[in-house]
Amino acid sequence: MRAPHDPGDESDDSPAARLIEVEVKLAFHEQTIADLSHALVDKERRIGALEQQVEHLEKALRVLAQRAGAVPGEVQGAHPEDDPVPRSG
Repeated sequence: MRAPHDPGDESDDSPAARLIEVEVKLAFHEQTIADLSHALVDKERRIGALEQQVEHLEKALRVLAQRAGAVPGEVQGAHPEDDPVPRSG
């Protein structure tokens, strides 16, 4: 006949040992999820900053493209306040 389960017995085949193993795995997975969440938030911030840079560069490119057809003899350095690309004189 089998002896009753000893709660202090944490051998590999005991339910208590299995429970501890599952709890450790759960804690590891929760930490991994938290780490990945933080990394994802950081990446989203960086992507947002890069998107703003791209918008600024696209605006600057449009301004430069408009300048390509500028009137000959135009005074260099004269440009609107909102011009994102200062002209060199």
